[in-house]
Amino acid sequence: MNSTESSPLLDGIIEHANEQAKKLMETCQDQIARLNSDYEQKAEAIRQAERRLLDQQLKDIQKREEAQLRNLQRKKALWQSDRIKIDTLAMVAKKMSAMVGTPEYDEVLVGWIAEAVVGLNRGKAVVSSSFKEHITETMLEKAIALVEKTIGKRIELTVSPEPISSQGVVVSSIDGKVVYDNRVVTRIERYKRDLNDVVEGDACKIG
Repeated sequence: MNSTESSPLLDGIIEHANEQAKKLMETCQDQIARLNSDYEQKAEAIRQAERRLLDQQLKDIQKREEAQLRNLQRKKALWQSDRIKIDTLAMVAKKMSAMVGTPEYDEVLVGWIAEAVVGLNRGKAVVSSSFKEHITETMLEKAIALVEKTIGKRIELTVSPEPISSQGVVVSSIDGKVVYDNRVVTRIERYKRDLNDVVEGDACKIG
């Protein structure tokens, strides 16, 4: 037999080998395709996880920044409220000081004396004022009349020769054991508590 002539057996072996090689190639291609698909899925899952992590980190940063901003706003509001209180009380004190000696201020003192007498709840009392203020008999009579109108009882008032240290009046019992302090500084402290409620209430609304 000529060596160049084909052999059915050899041809069959070659054909089988080619088929096996083709199947192996197809199997390898399928595996490569599956690996590529798995890789893409895993890569996409990683990208999504990274995006979620980044989104969460950004949200956390935003929350911290918002909390810091609210804290700064509240500090600013509290500072402003303190400034408002200081300015308001200083304005009140300045205005009261400027009123000394005016008819309007005399009427204010009459009201303060009457208020103190009612709070003192004594039949007789002594009125003290600062050296800048002059309590007249007319002012005492007006205060006595105002007290009588308020509580239905007439009381006796005298003026102390000893001045107090600051603007306003102090009304005390005859023995000096009971005192009602209506000095300007004391009234401002009372007013300050009310002012705190108003101003700090507004400040707390922020944040």
